Amino acid sequence: MGSLGDDLSDADWYSEGWLDEVLKKIPLSFDQACERWRGLYQAALEQFQTQNKVIADAARPPEEKKRARRLRNEADTQLQLLTEAKNLIQSDFYSYRYFASEGFLPGYNFPRLPLSAFIPGRRERDELISRPRFLAISEFGPRSIVYHEGSRYIINRVLMPPREDTGSITTAAKCCSACGYIRPVTEGEGPDLCERCHNQLD
Repeated sequence: MGSLGDDLSDADWYSEGWLDEVLKKIPLSFDQACERWRGLYQAALEQFQTQNKVIADAARPPEEKKRARRLRNEADTQLQLLTEAKNLIQSDFYSYRYFASEGFLPGYNFPRLPLSAFIPGRRERDELISRPRFLAISEFGPRSIVYHEGSRYIINRVLMPPREDTGSITTAAKCCSACGYIRPVTEGEGPDLCERCHNQLD
């Protein structure tokens, strides 16, 4: 501390209680750094449980059950990627890599708060690839093409973390193919006719 005293006294961010404040905030900072992992885990778990209900429902048609099995398997793989220790050092969820990317630990060349895309493996090797938010907004957008290890993937859906109050952070809507008017669906199937041009809604 003695050798740094002069430099610290010139720094506008430093004060006598700075170290104590930083140490007090460690539990909160750690909790916030775990938020992305929690969101991914909760979303995958919710998908797994939802698709399990569809599979167990005897009234559902075979095509719907087949799709539900595929989605459940994807959710199961995502849960494994988030929790398994196998090949952990190569994973985005290796603790040092993850906490460095969240800004909790010092790290270099790790983007802060990245978004991840699930890439189903062709040879039993599923992955999550991450991009910084400013890149992910375009690279992971609907119908975007992602090139990864010599393969091409098209983004076809988004897995959002559930919200505590409603269970979801998205809502359903109907869009008129004639005039483009969008109306949120609040209950049931929603309206059959467009409010603006009175065309039939799909």
